[in-house]
Amino acid sequence: MRVKDIIERTVYTIGKENSFLEAVEKMDEFGVDGLVVTDEEGKVLGYITQGDIIRAILLTYEELSEETLLSEVEERRAALALSKKVSEAMSTPPLVVREETPLMRVLSLMAIKRVECLPVVDDKGKLVGIVSRRGVLRALKEVE
Repeated sequence: MRVKDIIERTVYTIGKENSFLEAVEKMDEFGVDGLVVTDEEGKVLGYITQGDIIRAILLTYEELSEETLLSEVEERRAALALSKKVSEAMSTPPLVVREETPLMRVLSLMAIKRVECLPVVDDKGKLVGIVSRRGVLRALKEVE
């Protein structure tokens, strides 16, 4: 089996100049944990997840402690960090696959890189879909 057999054509994207807040709102709206970061032509630039945003917010703190993170002042400071740009936390370079990539290669990449999904691109690097762990595992359970 290959990516083309299980590709999901609906992909949620965001631009690198968008804010963390816009990314979080989009993830909430579509019920996803991450977004593919693309340019105006649909070329994949990277990927951003909720975890990336959380880590980027926490990196604004010089010292992390439970007391610090519970204070109202720090909550406001963290909320302000949501104005940062997606480009400040997205994963780059983009890890992508093509429609002809074998599913076992996809599973290997997912395991090694510890990612849950991979953008699928054409020969020009333009986004054409996405493949998820769930999709790969679903397909494998149907193989007899």
